[in-house]
Amino acid sequence: MTSDRFELHGARTIDELTEVRRFIDKIYCRLDGDLRARVAMVMHELFENAIKFSTDGISSLVVDVVHSHPIRVEVRTTNRASAKNRDAIRERVDAMRAAGNAMQHYVALMRSSRTSGGLGLGRIAAEGEMQLDVAIDGEAVTICAMLQEAR
Repeated sequence: MTSDRFELHGARTIDELTEVRRFIDKIYCRLDGDLRARVAMVMHELFENAIKFSTDGISSLVVDVVHSHPIRVEVRTTNRASAKNRDAIRERVDAMRAAGNAMQHYVALMRSSRTSGGLGLGRIAAEGEMQLDVAIDGEAVTICAMLQEAR
């Protein structure tokens, strides 16, 4: 069993996001095309949110891929967030879990004229086919997208 791990911590800007996504795509080239694209998309959505909603400009990204049977993927971001944003992320993840069907929930989010966020998280669950979890510790928010895929 082999694994690949990528970590990035510190002050980041949205301008760096495209380069990080390209790098992720290159280092996970052993994954099949669909899974590789999904990992890159999930990383992009989560890391963009971590950067955008960080109260101190500091964010971290961890991508773990364990090449086992079945393959396991975890994409995790951490940042400090305002109380309003911490509450919103918890509500969005809880709503996704309650919906049961990720694709139907995502379509409903896209159709909603009052959507004030959450599309990226909905996309991760629906298109990325990953489960989302959120952990809040004081001001720190960690969002984790996980996949265990049969080979």
